Amino acid sequence: MAYADLREKSRYLHEVTKGVAREIREDEITNAEEYADTIIDGKLGKSWTAPNVPKLIEKIADMLGSAKAWEFIQSGQAPVEGSFAGAIKAEGMSLLQMIYDGELGLKLPGGGFDEDYPGASAQIGTQPDAIGTIEIII
Repeated sequence: MAYADLREKSRYLHEVTKGVAREIREDEITNAEEYADTIIDGKLGKSWTAPNVPKLIEKIADMLGSAKAWEFIQSGQAPVEGSFAGAIKAEGMSLLQMIYDGELGLKLPGGGFDEDYPGASAQIGTQPDAIGTIEIII
């Protein structure tokens, strides 16, 4: 099961596919979800299984997967840089780096923090309402 359900729960997929020339195919959505999971697992060296996936991981997967879906639809016709898809991809990668560096903790759904990624300060697991121009809603 993917960290983010792009078909049903994505906060970004609709925005990145709005006004594009064609609908996104089911196989492209599946590939985008798998891409996001692979990037997250590869960066953090860990996998989570439902229902124990931290909300921040779900959000990052939504960002990365939606950006990849946009890339599939565009098929190289438009650069990701400078687009909304590019912005959410960059933000997702930045959040991953912050987790990796110990700046953000990963709060587990049942409470407490992931022992491998507890964060570095007393403000463990907190984040601002907005980062740059992209609102992070968990």
